[in-house]
Amino acid sequence: MESDSGELNASGGGDGGLGGEFAVRSDPGTGEGEVEIGEALLGEAAKVKRECAELAVEGGIRTHHAKRLDFYRYDTTSGGVPISVVSLPGEPPVFSLVAGDRGWLGALRAAVSLAPHLRMDAGIEMRQSSVYANLLSVNLNDPVIGPPLRNDSPQSTPWHERPLMLQLGMTWAPYRWLGLSAHYTYYHIRRIGYIPKAGNADYNTNHQLDAYLFLHLNPHIAIYGHGRLSRRFILGEMPLAYNTRVSSHYKNPFGYLSAGISWRF
Repeated sequence: MESDSGELNASGGGDGGLGGEFAVRSDPGTGEGEVEIGEALLGEAAKVKRECAELAVEGGIRTHHAKRLDFYRYDTTSGGVPISVVSLPGEPPVFSLVAGDRGWLGALRAAVSLAPHLRMDAGIEMRQSSVYANLLSVNLNDPVIGPPLRNDSPQSTPWHERPLMLQLGMTWAPYRWLGLSAHYTYYHIRRIGYIPKAGNADYNTNHQLDAYLFLHLNPHIAIYGHGRLSRRFILGEMPLAYNTRVSSHYKNPFGYLSAGISWRF
């Protein structure tokens, strides 16, 4: 960002960012501005000469598929007696699990410059995914371990997960080489066709906080750090990971730190 001449240049991108670029310039003498549209033969981009909000509409598809997971040991109880089932070398796994989701998303996002180096953005996003999780085993009909194995398995029929996300963020770039950003996301999830299991807790809301630090080495390359805190594990982010078998784990908070290099071209 730069404001020495009363002109602010910014661009969107990244998580929760806004696509495209815009230029905002105000008259330092009057504080008033006007809109001018270039009409060169090849078509110039529109130049907005008064400070205004940036608006973007997004749409896309999302899909996740987990490679088949094979389990060679299963611990359970039958009639109150602990049982451990172990597959010997060369034998098929006790059970396998395959899971995935596929769906769409739509979002409306807006951003506005509050000061020469301070920007606020907000958005609303809706997703819908069809989720499946299937347990495969030659032991499902076993008279001893079959009943507890079927009880522990997720439902065999697909269901739909529909998260609604509300987002609010701030970005501060006090210097050309430094940028700081924080974003809060609220999730509310509705499930259709999902069959709850008695005694299992299910969770439908989540709170997530993301923070970013950018160190710009040049106009195209930046080093960044990212931290995330989530109240309910990864609720809302990976639909395939949520089912009646593992829903109780979502009572726990979750977080991580990451770092990397961003290349803009």
